[in-house]
Amino acid sequence: MTTSSLSAPTVLCIGAGASASLLAHHLHREGFTGRIVLVDREAGLGPAYAGCDLRHVLNVPAGNMGAARDDPAGFLLWLNALGIDPPVAAGDFVPRQLYGRYLEAVLEPLRGSGEVIRVRSAASALWREGACWRVELERGGTLLADAVVLAIGNLPPRALPGSAGIDERLIVNDPWRCRLDELAPPRAQVLFIGTGLTMVDGVLSLAPAASEGAHLTALSRHGRLPLAWGTQASTPFAASDAARSARALMRQVRAQAKAGAAWQQTMNGLRMQARTLWLQLPPAEQARLLRHGRALWSIHRHRIPDPSHARLQALQESGRLAILAGRLEGLRQVGNRVQARWRRRGRSAVEEAAFDLVVNATGPESRYDRSRDPLLRQLFAAGHVRPHPLGLGLDATAAGELRAADGSLAPHLYSLGAPMQGVLFECTAIPDIRDAAQDLAALLCRRLQAVPASVPQLTPGATADRE
Repeated sequence: MTTSSLSAPTVLCIGAGASASLLAHHLHREGFTGRIVLVDREAGLGPAYAGCDLRHVLNVPAGNMGAARDDPAGFLLWLNALGIDPPVAAGDFVPRQLYGRYLEAVLEPLRGSGEVIRVRSAASALWREGACWRVELERGGTLLADAVVLAIGNLPPRALPGSAGIDERLIVNDPWRCRLDELAPPRAQVLFIGTGLTMVDGVLSLAPAASEGAHLTALSRHGRLPLAWGTQASTPFAASDAARSARALMRQVRAQAKAGAAWQQTMNGLRMQARTLWLQLPPAEQARLLRHGRALWSIHRHRIPDPSHARLQALQESGRLAILAGRLEGLRQVGNRVQARWRRRGRSAVEEAAFDLVVNATGPESRYDRSRDPLLRQLFAAGHVRPHPLGLGLDATAAGELRAADGSLAPHLYSLGAPMQGVLFECTAIPDIRDAAQDLAALLCRRLQAVPASVPQLTPGATADRE
């Protein structure tokens, strides 16, 4: 890939999923006249929106999933232009793969014009070279860019204790990248470690098998399931009313929830102010809130569509799904099954049972400094980035400017989406990502006006993909 123009700056996104796609969209809307390069070894938009299981639906209603905050209904309009019968309503929850198709449609004209270029390779190292960044690719190619954005998405879950050495046909360590209904044998005994959104998707995939004799067990420390969505209505939550302490914030939430409105309305209003409230808290209070309120926040904030919740309840009532509160002690393979040991919450005795399949549904790893990804290991080793003090993602400013090991701002190195969880707390839902992408696009346009432009150069080891 070469270009004849030396005047156009280049923004390179490491990752080509939803975060990178939304950033490219907003760079275009901001009038960016350079090149946008999306680097990812995988085709499509990543596991969250590329899956083919139609039972996995968005956790945000269709009417608020547009690619821009000034056009929240854009996705809904696109859906109904497809001629879906019956028409999709603003409050409907639709399959995730439809959102992936929408983002591809948003990017299609930019890829067709060459403004957005997809490079099918993984980035393996990042080095500062003069006023530019040199990105090394796993296939041996290199790229130069004026600014680099880490849009790498969620990391795979942390390995379960005792999982090393277990036959990969008996344990699923990254359930986003497979079809559980194709892996579980008939009348299987399946154990999920975790009871959050990943578990919900897995259980919904296996619900037909459960009705035919399979049995599902889900274990987590608190044993709580995500709650039902309930309503889109919200009660305004004034961020200025909250004191700068976790305890005072929780007290205000409880008081407002008891004031008469449904608690879902309180949570919806709080959700709109979550980032502001989080940034107002001192670091010690942020840590306190994580210790004492994170599990409760997750089940109230990350709610699931009412039909999905009803399906989980029906499986529990029929005895096909058991939810346990406790800690996993270990796993070991015995023949063609996995023997799991756990200790229930509040009990000293260890329980044990055999399962045909174990699914790691603990959620994404938040400690990026523990990742085995070659690029992340190199970034930390070179001092380009550092972990967030709370162990959540990468350290950065609220605008997405990454901090180097010494605390300084790494020049023209940014992040978006999941790596920002420690800084912003709420940053992985599409409405959060689209707002951050819009703000970061505006920042990049302002910054790159004063930066000498470079040319993205590929050596023969890399390939450009404009499919």
